[in-house]
Amino acid sequence: MTLGEATLPNGLLTDADFAFVDRWPTGVTILEGEGRLQVRALDADSPPFSSIYEQGWRPGVERVEAFLSFHVDRFDPGAVLSIRDVVVR
Repeated sequence: MTLGEATLPNGLLTDADFAFVDRWPTGVTILEGEGRLQVRALDADSPPFSSIYEQGWRPGVERVEAFLSFHVDRFDPGAVLSIRDVVVR
């Protein structure tokens, strides 16, 4: 699930986090109750974000997209899965 785009000063990712509003929502079963927020560079010449040490510094700003991935084992009709506190900086 794509959450949106951001820009990082000098290409440095210092924080990427989110939370589910309800860790165990009614009508939804998420594998291990966890999701993963991933950040991908949108510029073709940018290396992937494995860690801030591997990505490295670059001049200017870097465009990135943030997306959420998780494995849903069960989703009942009408169930709602909400997220909060998304941070990419």
